[in-house]
Amino acid sequence: TPYYVNIATGSDSNTCKAIATPCQHIQEAINKAIAGDVIYVTSGTYLFSSNANPNVVTINKNLTISGGWNPDFTSQNGMSTIDGANTNNGILAVSGTVNVENFVVKNSKAYNGGAVYIVNGSFSLTRSTLMNNIATQNGAGIFMDNGTLNLVNSTLSGNTATSGGGGIYVSNNAAGSAFIQNSTIAYNTAGTGGGIRRNNGIYNI
Repeated sequence: TPYYVNIATGSDSNTCKAIATPCQHIQEAINKAIAGDVIYVTSGTYLFSSNANPNVVTINKNLTISGGWNPDFTSQNGMSTIDGANTNNGILAVSGTVNVENFVVKNSKAYNGGAVYIVNGSFSLTRSTLMNNIATQNGAGIFMDNGTLNLVNSTLSGNTATSGGGGIYVSNNAAGSAFIQNSTIAYNTAGTGGGIRRNNGIYNI
């Protein structure tokens, strides 16, 4: 089932299953979707909405979240932005196979995983940018406990971690693995591993 999100014209009380009646926030579409659905998101800036915990977006099921669509969802010619407003984590991926494409995650802040925190599962980030995010400990761009990270045609830039992994920190556990292809990791800062810190697991770059 396709779901639609438009920050400018949507309402979270809509079913969000039709282009004419989109959700306003990404999280509301995630809550309504079931495993295997696709969520289409218009270009625009998306802030914290309704989560009980300080994450702009929390994902706990198999989903594809496709950003950068124009208002009538006929062309994917831009980027959708998740903005943590220097307070919230951007994306928390708890479980499932998650695909995120055509997104910018910026100004997000957390103890671990400023922009993206992967608890478990398979997380793919494609044609996306993580920029100007902060971790007061590890993984300002991406932090992984377990699972698999696929980073394709994406950029991590200007992210800062106090301890390790300004761009990426993989992983807390030996089962974690990261596959990085055609991507740029530059101008990130950390105590150790400004771009990447490998604590456990496997990197294939």
